Amino acid sequence: VNDVILAICGGGLRNYLDAKRELPKESLIAMCPISVRSDDEKGAAGNRVSSMSVALRSDVADAGERLRAVHEATQHSKKLAEAIGARTMTDMGQFIPGGLAGLGWRTATRLGLANRVRPFLNTVITNVPGPQVPLYSAGALLVAQFGMGPVMDGMGLIHPVGSYNGKAVIAFTSCRQMLPDPDFYEDCLRASLADLSHAVLGSASSDLPLGAAAPVSP
Repeated sequence: VNDVILAICGGGLRNYLDAKRELPKESLIAMCPISVRSDDEKGAAGNRVSSMSVALRSDVADAGERLRAVHEATQHSKKLAEAIGARTMTDMGQFIPGGLAGLGWRTATRLGLANRVRPFLNTVITNVPGPQVPLYSAGALLVAQFGMGPVMDGMGLIHPVGSYNGKAVIAFTSCRQMLPDPDFYEDCLRASLADLSHAVLGSASSDLPLGAAAPVSP
């Protein structure tokens, strides 16, 4: 499921940038949060989250080939995270005082350092499973839910992906300067879904509703 989501987003970004004549030759990179909670930590309080970088293969035109390439990229990234030790990566935070880390982030933001170096990621894609049963509030049915996420210096597009009652929803929050045409990007995501559905199933499908969260300014 995660690979399919990544392939859809990669195709959507390819469609959007190609139409804007800004498509790079190299694949765009997504940062994906991953849970490193062990089996004996299930049900415990707190989060155990690391991240992995994955090539969205926006450089691949064919939707089916893009899905295969994304799958290979995610397998490689997972093996790399395991080799480094995801738990060790998350535990590194305890050695950096919070005040010092905050000062570093504020200084980097004030100096605009993120805009002076080549970014190591182009977007964030986070997939959080939701309840698979209908939810109600005072008798009113929750029809759909759309996620929102933060944008920051050097990263002006995030895709909060969630699922509810048997359907998955791809939402996105963007910086207006970096992605000035969010309505068109939504169309690009829908087209990417249709292309992938046709490549895998032999027919276009719209069973996966896609929604655009309101774009925000930095």
